[in-house]
Amino acid sequence: MRKLFLAIGLSLLLATNGFCAWNAAKPADNEKLKDTPALIRANNDAIALGTDAALLITNAKVSPTAAIVDTKLAQITTADKVSVSAITGTLGIANGGTGITSAGGTAYRVIGTTNGSTFGLIQIDLATAILTGTLPIGNGGTGITSAGGSANRVMLTTDGSAWSVGQVGLTNMVTGTLPVGNGGTGATAAANTANAVVVPTGAVNQANGAVILNGSAQIPALDGSLLTGLSAGGYTGMQVFTSSGTWTKPTGITKVYVKCLGPGGTGKATGGMNPPSQPGINSSFPGSAVTIIGGAGGVGAPGAGGSGSGGSFNITGTAGSGNTSPGHGFGLYLSTLQGTYGVGGNGVEGGAGGGGGYSEGVVAVTGNVSVVVGTPGAAGSGGTLGTAGLVIVYW
Repeated sequence: MRKLFLAIGLSLLLATNGFCAWNAAKPADNEKLKDTPALIRANNDAIALGTDAALLITNAKVSPTAAIVDTKLAQITTADKVSVSAITGTLGIANGGTGITSAGGTAYRVIGTTNGSTFGLIQIDLATAILTGTLPIGNGGTGITSAGGSANRVMLTTDGSAWSVGQVGLTNMVTGTLPVGNGGTGATAAANTANAVVVPTGAVNQANGAVILNGSAQIPALDGSLLTGLSAGGYTGMQVFTSSGTWTKPTGITKVYVKCLGPGGTGKATGGMNPPSQPGINSSFPGSAVTIIGGAGGVGAPGAGGSGSGGSFNITGTAGSGNTSPGHGFGLYLSTLQGTYGVGGNGVEGGAGGGGGYSEGVVAVTGNVSVVVGTPGAAGSGGTLGTAGLVIVYW
């Protein structure tokens, strides 16, 4: 009897191990009844294990009309498992979205709410209460909430960490040197001279030297040493013409200063005496744009004074008076020269001559100049000549 049970157990074990995979053909329709339970158990074991590929659920085995409820689906947590094209609808605010489906079609807008319940595309109106707080320096702001309350201030830092509104202290907040091109002097020192003004050297970014102001804070007469191109004496040359001649232009000279005095008039003799008095010749210095003229004084009777012209300073000589009171010109007062110039001559009953006219001014020159020094005209019978004119040239 024990041998019989042992044989049956071995046969059942072999049957189970032999059918551990799903087999749709077992048990067959003509299967022996004694073998059927073992075959059924083998297929059940294969279903329970889920290791047979034939028993796995694939897309092909799921019907397109299968209404699988979402409670049967697990949450998808693996990245890149859902395509954007598979998403429809708009994510609402309650689900962490914005409820917005468009960028609005207008540039420079932000997502915001003006009613506290929905989002929209808006511009930030700095004049409204849409902003709160103060943007700190660390986020590109100033950390300042006020303009300080005083006009003419700038935003500056005095400690390198915080901004404030104040005035720029020129004694401790400015570095470098403001050049001439930006309205400065280009100088870094005051030449260690009190009551002075800056005298440019000619270089656009430098300054040098000083002019001392007088007690009235005015610039006094400048010495030539402070003027570019001039010697300590001012003019570098002077020539006096007491008779006509040629002034030779030095190299580099384009303008000269001229003083020009006409001759005095001639005294006139008595009424019908011959020969009569003759008018004199004007003194002159012709330039490229203007000619300086010292006019000759008139002949007696009594003679009128000559007139200067062409200069920035012109004088008419005085007229003669009577027979022995001749007129005179400005040349009588030229203290730098010895002698008398431009004085009219005496007359004999007919009257004395007038004084020569005077003129002075700047004349532009391009070359050598022919200088005319006026001479008095011939005297009438019994009259006397006036004195000759004079021309002085400075450069």
